[in-house]
Amino acid sequence: MRCSIVNPGFLLLGCALFSAVVCLQPEDEPFQIVRPNPDHSKLELIPAALERLHQFKGPISVIGVVGPYHSGKSFLLNTLTEKTAGFKVGSSTRPETYGVWVLPTNLTATDGSRVLLLDTEGFFGSDASEAYDAKVFAVAALLSSHLVFNSIKLVDQQTVDYLELLARRTQLFQLKHSRLAPDTATSAPLIVPGDEFPELTWVVEDFVQDIGQASPQDWLREYMQRHRDLDQDRSKPKVHGLDQVFSQGLNCHTLFLPATKRSELQDLSKVPLDQLTPEFKEDLVRLKASLLSHLRAKRLQGGAEMDGTRLASLVQFVVWAVDKGDLAFPQLPSQWTMWTAQLAEQSRNDAAKLYDQQMYKLLQSPAPLPEHDFEAAEQREKAAAESFFRALLFDQEALFQPALPKLRNELKSYVEQNAVRVRVLISHVRDTTSNVVVNSLESLPLPLPDSDIAQAVADEAKDAEAFFRKELHVFERSPIYAEYLVNLKRDVSAAGAAVELRNKRLLDELLDAAAKAYSKRYADDMGRLFEAMSPEALTEAHRHAKLVAAVQYTESARTLGKDWITGATAYKAGLALAEKEADKALDVLRQENEIRISAACTAASERASEAFRSQLRDVRPFPDEPDVLVNKFAALKEEAIKQYTEQLLAFKSSTSFLAQRSRLHTALDEAVKSALERNLRIVQVTCDDAFSCAQKQLVDVSYYTPFTFRKAAAAAAAECMAKDPEGRKLSSAFRSKVIDSWIEAELQADLSQLWLKLALTLLAVTIVSAGVLLHFIANRRPAAPRFSAGRGSFGFPPAPQRSSLGFAPRPAITDATFKREREVQMDRVPSGDF
Repeated sequence: MRCSIVNPGFLLLGCALFSAVVCLQPEDEPFQIVRPNPDHSKLELIPAALERLHQFKGPISVIGVVGPYHSGKSFLLNTLTEKTAGFKVGSSTRPETYGVWVLPTNLTATDGSRVLLLDTEGFFGSDASEAYDAKVFAVAALLSSHLVFNSIKLVDQQTVDYLELLARRTQLFQLKHSRLAPDTATSAPLIVPGDEFPELTWVVEDFVQDIGQASPQDWLREYMQRHRDLDQDRSKPKVHGLDQVFSQGLNCHTLFLPATKRSELQDLSKVPLDQLTPEFKEDLVRLKASLLSHLRAKRLQGGAEMDGTRLASLVQFVVWAVDKGDLAFPQLPSQWTMWTAQLAEQSRNDAAKLYDQQMYKLLQSPAPLPEHDFEAAEQREKAAAESFFRALLFDQEALFQPALPKLRNELKSYVEQNAVRVRVLISHVRDTTSNVVVNSLESLPLPLPDSDIAQAVADEAKDAEAFFRKELHVFERSPIYAEYLVNLKRDVSAAGAAVELRNKRLLDELLDAAAKAYSKRYADDMGRLFEAMSPEALTEAHRHAKLVAAVQYTESARTLGKDWITGATAYKAGLALAEKEADKALDVLRQENEIRISAACTAASERASEAFRSQLRDVRPFPDEPDVLVNKFAALKEEAIKQYTEQLLAFKSSTSFLAQRSRLHTALDEAVKSALERNLRIVQVTCDDAFSCAQKQLVDVSYYTPFTFRKAAAAAAAECMAKDPEGRKLSSAFRSKVIDSWIEAELQADLSQLWLKLALTLLAVTIVSAGVLLHFIANRRPAAPRFSAGRGSFGFPPAPQRSSLGFAPRPAITDATFKREREVQMDRVPSGDF
């Protein structure tokens, strides 16, 4: 860019005239923002129009329309504003709209932004090139929030391809700008990110064809899909389509003829909107609703919404970039360049075809050539193909030399294919030789000693190598020859290993039969043991059964009639394995024997326990002093343990014996404990008169804590038992134990109430103490307590009259009541087993 110094006076005068022109321009009239240069190859900015764009405040949404010239773009935009006039509509055969025009409207997008309509110069003009069309398309696509492509009558393949070409070039320009554009003032506005494109709506005007029940959207996509399938059938895979370029959305709408008279169709701007065909107006309503339903202001990089200032800056940058920047569109090649390129490509294909035909003949020979001979023949054919290529290009070096490297790259080498044929031949000889070796080794009468098999394998390997060298001596220089000779040796070795394995398998099968005879004889001998026996006796029986089974194994192996088998390693290994399995079977037999021992020990333990319980029931008299009973029970327990041990003396080393004896001790101790408890309950019932006397004393005495209550109850019971004939018979220690049991059984409810009363008292004292402490801390005088008439402390109703223990007084115990309670308690004492 060049800078010039302008006279300030002229500058002020120019600004004033420019402002006047801008102000005189009606706001709802279209104005041109970009125009073509004189030779129609570049785009030029119109400063006055850019200044007018700066005056648009707030968010702006742009609907741009592109398409062939005289396809109705300007008229379509006019009808979106519900007018037929606005953008100029041409009636001649030459294009009417040049460059890019903008029409402000009163339409509003879904986000509240103001809608501007963008009209562009049509494609395929007589004075415009394809590169110029691409620049116009790029300006419209990069400025628009929603892009409309307008065409006439139908959608054809040429239009689809051309639209995709323009879109791809614009997308490439956009992507290169977002990655490579310099950070200068000119590129400050920045286009939207390189991977985004506006939504596209394809409008087909003057559409009268029947598409059945399908929508225009379905019709367009179905056509594009068929187009892609045809390209694939022609070996031209189409990687990208319009639906991929316009990822934000690809729509389609059709418009019926707006008028039917020639005079009206020549200049539709003179036809009032209400006189257009009803079908066209219905289609227009649907199109307008679709365009405005998803329309929003374009967002630039950084998230800024499009407004008038940003739109002007973006127009300035895009026009500069497509013509003068480093990212400008490349020019298309000329017709001569395209023809010479096609000639060079066709000639190159013909030369390559000649080379392929000659090489195919070499590959069809009955036998393959050695590698070095085939490589020499291939070089001769490549030289012949280059000479033929030069002749097809009329010996023009300007065409021949640039295309020669590509031809050489296309003349692929067939050395590998010939090597494959050589490999197949050598592989066939190797396979044939290997099969002969395998058949010979498989005919050996097995089983044989290992030394005989090793000698047979060595002889076959020697003969196989001699045959291989004789058949393939021509290919001894080939690396494949050495490789397959090694493979042949491996095949012979593998065949020998297979024979050795089969020989071993046959021998193993025979020895397995001997091992089964061993196992059967061992199982028969050990299966006769049905009763429990000591571990030592079981081990001895196992040893004897193994000796007998080993004799059976040897006799079964010798039935083959070959003396060398008994000296074979497999024979000894099989015998060792059979003995190991017998040892495993011994573990199972030990477990089963232990189960039998356990059952015998359990039965003996139950008998001893039952006899002990029967003896306990015969102990008399009850009640008695605990020490006396313990001594009697100990003697009975010792006798029961002795009886158990004598019955199972043979199993004393068994774990089941020891475990069951421990459980017997526990069961006898539980029986003794139960008997002592029964004795204690009988004493309590016997001394019931003394305990009734004690309860009468407790009613008349006041107690304040569970401690004093328990102490007083014990004292009262001791005093009464001292007076009772039955109580005096008991020792002091036993008497104390009986009293404690009586207190726990009969006075537990009273003790629970006393504990509750004590807990409540302590809680009340704690609360009062806490209140005094808080009052002391606050240093305030306490308020006088308020009492209600007829209520106790804290305003609660007075408590009912209770005894000093905290519960209602007991009723007086009469002699009749005491007698009934004693009879009930005597009935509760169990007299059965314990």
